[in-house]
Amino acid sequence: MAKLYVSTIKFDDSPLVVITNNKSAPITGFSIDMMNKIGSILSLKIVYSLKSFEQLFSFVKKNKFHLSLSSITDTKQRQQQNGSFIDYFKFGSQLFARRNDTTNVKRLADLCGYSVTSLRGSTQQTDVETVSCPSNKKVKSVPVETNHETFEAVKSGQAQFGIQDEPLITYNLKHQYKGYLKEIGLPYNILPYGILCQKNSPLCCTIVQAVNYLIYDGTYSYLLNKWKVRRNNIGISLLNRQYSCACTYPSAYNLRT
Repeated sequence: MAKLYVSTIKFDDSPLVVITNNKSAPITGFSIDMMNKIGSILSLKIVYSLKSFEQLFSFVKKNKFHLSLSSITDTKQRQQQNGSFIDYFKFGSQLFARRNDTTNVKRLADLCGYSVTSLRGSTQQTDVETVSCPSNKKVKSVPVETNHETFEAVKSGQAQFGIQDEPLITYNLKHQYKGYLKEIGLPYNILPYGILCQKNSPLCCTIVQAVNYLIYDGTYSYLLNKWKVRRNNIGISLLNRQYSCACTYPSAYNLRT
């Protein structure tokens, strides 16, 4: 059986990609279940490799992996710099703080003078570092290497606030950080999440068609319910937020073995 090489973030704790400290435990989560279903449809064996968030982009761009799968927001800048995106749902970003926080922070513009943590290389890091503030009240950016560390940084007091993807906050505040952290304000900048694929590769279209097949046959909704993922309806999967694929599902692709 041909193999599909997929990189995903090396430590995560969300309904999308669940990785534990138990090295013998399999990677699970909504995105992993969906990718495994795609592998079954296309008769491909999915081979996962754990990388840092920033490596998810460089490894696909350098043709070391076919795909990267994590909480990756599809943006025009990333399309230009890194590859194509197979969009498969929409979520926004949101602020969070310690449970006993009494400030009036509700949105990005309120963060002046505070320390804020985010995942290094993420759109949230850019959000934090581009907030317009007076020169004597700049935001102190505290980028970290994993999603888990963003929550730990706020819990420990290393940062006063954090910014993360909406589903990660919802999941973690119901589980590991229940009673310690709270959501702040409302989700903003709701955009598609995408599976990163090598630019102009015919594989991208194949995966788009496979995702749409899972949406059509009800598997997509089943997996969302299984993992209790709150969502903004994606409707259908698109390539780079705008292009449908004309290939016949499932199209063939000559993968390296």
